[in-house]
Amino acid sequence: MLPLAANIVPTSGGIGLGLTVGAGTCGRAIFSTVATSLYDSVGPIAPALAAAGLSGVAALLVTIYARSDR
Repeated sequence: MLPLAANIVPTSGGIGLGLTVGAGTCGRAIFSTVATSLYDSVGPIAPALAAAGLSGVAALLVTIYARSDR
């Protein structure tokens, strides 16, 4: 994932890497409150399913980006 992130901005790998790390950090901060709420209201399966769904979306987006002409 990190080599792909470093190539998001072709002229500056540090910017792409920083954006990726920052987005991951924000995602974990936001999803922790969502997952806690889901766990309290539905049970332990809900945050697991939500995380699996978001992982699928992320994998799809990475695949689309990797196949693009950039």
